[in-house]
Amino acid sequence: MKLTTLYLIRHGTTDANANGIFQGVLDLPLNELGLRQAEALGKRFENIELDALYCTPLTRTRQTAEGLRGSKELPILVEPGIIEVDGGLMEAKKIAVIEAEFPGLMEVFKTDLPNFQAPGGESTRDVYDRVTSALTRIVAENAGKTIACISHGFAIQTFLWYAKGLPFEEMQQEILRNTAVCKFVFDTAGGLQIEYINDDRHLSDDLKCEQPPEFRVEKQKAEGRA
Repeated sequence: MKLTTLYLIRHGTTDANANGIFQGVLDLPLNELGLRQAEALGKRFENIELDALYCTPLTRTRQTAEGLRGSKELPILVEPGIIEVDGGLMEAKKIAVIEAEFPGLMEVFKTDLPNFQAPGGESTRDVYDRVTSALTRIVAENAGKTIACISHGFAIQTFLWYAKGLPFEEMQQEILRNTAVCKFVFDTAGGLQIEYINDDRHLSDDLKCEQPPEFRVEKQKAEGRA
């Protein structure tokens, strides 16, 4: 049975990530730390043979894909279906500003994901449907191959829930670290196995960027202090 391997990876750090600004589809480049993370990601993948490499239309995933690719002669394919949630009126704003303008919205974002709807943007359901559709299509189009896709934190966490086979209505927050890798293996019968999630072993401590606490639920705050 020929297996298909998918590496699903969050992009490197941007200034918005580091400063607690809701980014969404705002097109920001990697900052200096993010570029160094992408370079470290490339070293991790030096000896992994890839058949296809995808990114979203946004600069930060393109730069991360370029870092991962390194010296490989591999085209970077743009896939709009795995782009980040359109945050609408939330984008480019700090969490305190969002909370003031849309009371209770960030609480839903952190603790009631299935019912999240960005004002003027997408809902969690919108993102879940298009990301799972795009990734299952990419896997089908690359059957028996090894694929890497550079996407975004919110987008990837919706696919994780799908991959775990859990009901959409029970989705909980699962924040991925910048350039963290998730690995999935698909068989020809449609079976899906999760090899690992949120793995950033390629980053030394000085290359890590913790998600600002304003984005995280209390459980993850506690874990971050442990």
